Amino acid sequence: MKIKILVFFVTVFILIPVSVCGYFALTAADMESLPPLRDGDLVFETTSTNQTWAIWLATGSFYTHMGIIRMGANNTPYVIEAAGPVRETPLRDWMARGRMWRLTIMRVRGLKPEYARRVLKAAMAYYGKPYDPFFLFDKDKIYCSELVYYAFKEGIGVDLGVIQTFEQLQMDNTAVQILIYSRWKRYPPCLEKGIDLLDECLQFMYSQQVITPISIAQDPRLETVYSNY
Repeated sequence: MKIKILVFFVTVFILIPVSVCGYFALTAADMESLPPLRDGDLVFETTSTNQTWAIWLATGSFYTHMGIIRMGANNTPYVIEAAGPVRETPLRDWMARGRMWRLTIMRVRGLKPEYARRVLKAAMAYYGKPYDPFFLFDKDKIYCSELVYYAFKEGIGVDLGVIQTFEQLQMDNTAVQILIYSRWKRYPPCLEKGIDLLDECLQFMYSQQVITPISIAQDPRLETVYSNY
């Protein structure tokens, strides 16, 4: 009996974690395994930040960050992203920041090269814009999926994804509530109105519009060209 119990614990606490780690190692994304990329492709990943869990739970998706591919010299892919200031990052470095080297690449069906260039031009107009930790739908500060949304809308008149309000997301969980409590006193709309009570401020926060990475990923006009999720 004791031997059976020992075998059980060895299986649960050693073999299963080793198997899981082995799976992630074998399926990790690398530049050599990716299909040919194009300007305007969209990339999604799971980040490791203090808001990752909140985004996971609020949106019901592991996609917590995204960006737009720009093909550079020597066919080197870069990601135009809103992370800190809006900037471009080599795709290899971008993937290394994500969890377990997970990556999804999607493409707008029928996106012609000239349209892709317009999308990139629209995205580049936001270079240097600071990151928006409050996810406000304005252009003073920008968050990741908002940048993608504006790039396609302003570049070629395509609205990717569905705009929602925070109230429509899954806000009733500990990770989201902790994030709200840590930021609400600095929430610009409440500061502008002189609101200093949490319950009153929450009314504005929950009615705020937002575009999420998973909403864009679920747009029927997109097709998946690679994913190891």
